[in-house]
Amino acid sequence: NISPAMIQGVKQSYPELDVVVHDVTTDPLPKVDLLLVRDVAIHLNNEHKRAVWDNWLISDIPWILITHFTHYDSVESNRFINKEIDYTTGEFPWADVDWEIDPWNFPPPVDIVIEYSPYGKCLGLWNQYQFKGT
Repeated sequence: NISPAMIQGVKQSYPELDVVVHDVTTDPLPKVDLLLVRDVAIHLNNEHKRAVWDNWLISDIPWILITHFTHYDSVESNRFINKEIDYTTGEFPWADVDWEIDPWNFPPPVDIVIEYSPYGKCLGLWNQYQFKGT
């Protein structure tokens, strides 16, 4: 959940900004060319991660650019697993997500934008045709 106190703090600190809160898992997505989901899904459990993708796939947005960890440059690349987030621990929910391995097994992204190498953090670019077979 987004912290109401954080949103209020942003509104007070930056009154010139038009702050609008959306739930990318359930709210209808706007008609745009690209959905940017940077550092969002890494804080969601698998159910909510799936809901982000499902919501995008029913939208008219052809492209998604989303945080992705390739782990290609990591010493542990052959041992990396996607971890489920447990909201009950009281810890800040966060986990790397590699969309190309279990439980996702998505096709490779069309392109990537490297953010933090050697950790493999990037933005992965996918098109809906990769999931719809068109």
